[in-house]
Amino acid sequence: MQPLSVPPAAKRWRRCAVPLLLVLGLTFLSGCATRQEAAPARLPQDELAGVASWYGDPYHGKRTANGEVYDMNALTAAHRTLPFNSQVRVQRTDTGREVEVRINDRGPYVDGRVIDLSRAAARQLDMERRGLAPVRLTPTEVPEDPRAAWAIVVGGLTPAQAGRLAGRLNGAAARPPRVVQGWNGDLRYAQVWVRGYAQETDARKLANLLRGEGYPAFVVRTKY
Repeated sequence: MQPLSVPPAAKRWRRCAVPLLLVLGLTFLSGCATRQEAAPARLPQDELAGVASWYGDPYHGKRTANGEVYDMNALTAAHRTLPFNSQVRVQRTDTGREVEVRINDRGPYVDGRVIDLSRAAARQLDMERRGLAPVRLTPTEVPEDPRAAWAIVVGGLTPAQAGRLAGRLNGAAARPPRVVQGWNGDLRYAQVWVRGYAQETDARKLANLLRGEGYPAFVVRTKY
């Protein structure tokens, strides 16, 4: 498996700190007020076409985001926003090879990558040795997810940068940001999770604002 690359550490904020706090507070409040009416947004193009990667050891045998034990020999995959148990056809755009997988995990958190496949799925796409391949995703079965909530994950930060970002965001949402040590298995880096959004559109506003400031921010489907 080709090791996952780590993007350059995010730059410091130079501006927009106060507007960001205002956006955070307003979008959180609007999300809470309309949670029962929230409808899932259509997947943007950058979540349907891009690069596929795959993961095996050391994740084999560990818990996935939906609580299952990860089996790298099963046809499963990680996606950031599709509901768990969604069925997705993955087609290599350079060779036409296809595989259908079930979503049971979250990720990948690397720019340009749209899905993280099991080893078995990577083999069917003939990308195990290379590690990466250009793909297009076609969801074929998407279960309803009435309890969906949304979070923003900012990865690729040093622990110090993650702490500073969490400090800036603290107090602007009902749930304090959480710093998670380790990113793509590399303990030199950390993630910041911002949870508590009932509306996907509100989470995307914050993610886009953070990305505009140079942070690798990703929207993720979660649970309250």
